[in-house]
Amino acid sequence: MNAKTNAVIGTVALAALVVTFFQWNRAFRAESELAALTADRDGLRGQLHAEEQRAAQSTAALRRELDELKAKQPAAMPVAPRAAPPVTAAQIIGASTPDYAQLRRASMNQAITNNLRQISAVRDEFQRRNGRPAASLDEVVGEGKFIRALVPVNGEDYSSLSLVPGAPLAVTDSDGTSVTFDPAAAAARAPIGPAEQSARARMNELQPTVAKAAAAFSAAHPGVNPHSPEELLPYFSTPQEGADFVEAVAAMAAARGK
Repeated sequence: MNAKTNAVIGTVALAALVVTFFQWNRAFRAESELAALTADRDGLRGQLHAEEQRAAQSTAALRRELDELKAKQPAAMPVAPRAAPPVTAAQIIGASTPDYAQLRRASMNQAITNNLRQISAVRDEFQRRNGRPAASLDEVVGEGKFIRALVPVNGEDYSSLSLVPGAPLAVTDSDGTSVTFDPAAAAARAPIGPAEQSARARMNELQPTVAKAAAAFSAAHPGVNPHSPEELLPYFSTPQEGADFVEAVAAMAAARGK
């Protein structure tokens, strides 16, 4: 071989060596990058696993705290199903009807006024028959007399009333309410219509049962007065008495245009 040929061979060999070196270097870098990526991946996996463990621990701790709180709470009482509220007397009568306290007071006033009106009529008749006023109620009240029995409605005392015909009559009941009947004013007053007369008569008939129910209510609720008819209804002796009371209240309200 001549020198020229050797030079060519040397150049080719050097070129091959350079190419090989670059290929090896590139492969080395690729392997290094792959190793780095693998390390990063493994690191991320480790971090993820650690985070999963911490989350599991936190969840378990929260569950334990929740169980402890539940254990400290008292057992819940069973709640009974709520029945639909019954229709009340106030709904039957109407929202514009006066409340029970007013109706009760009006009923007692009417009953007391009826007693006073009866006494007024009796003293007039006694004067007409005997030519003089009665000296006391004993002359007009009692068996075989003008009034068989004079029954107080609410603790009022009739013994001190004037028995002179035409004089106003006034009494005070146990509630401190004064009721007056003036014969002259009554004569000048417009007559009561048939509907109100009927309603008053019915209310007077029911006065004993209403008074009994009111007494039962007072015994169950000392110092408290019922403020509506529905509060009194459970204390009537029979459902029929309660129904009669509701009807009488409604009739009175209708007669007065309430």
